[in-house]
Amino acid sequence: MLHLHVTRGDVGKGAAAVGEFLSVLPRPFPIGAGEVQEAATLLLHHRRLSTRGAVHAAVVRLQGLEAIVSVDRDFDEIPGLRRLDPEEAVP
Repeated sequence: MLHLHVTRGDVGKGAAAVGEFLSVLPRPFPIGAGEVQEAATLLLHHRRLSTRGAVHAAVVRLQGLEAIVSVDRDFDEIPGLRRLDPEEAVP
């Protein structure tokens, strides 16, 4: 969220989004050597995936999470990774 808003030129909105996110999920998953290695492996096999996307996918896979919420259809190409469109994920 921070990256998205900063690239759109709105650091304030990004900082606010991070605050809101951390109020709902106060303990985000850490990024360690295992996540970095998994991201590198994913990038070798999924060339359209961004580096940031590979890190996100690695966390989902290594933490045994149910799915990733994203509009990025590149995640659909990763076996065993379920992608939920944000509009489908919010009731």
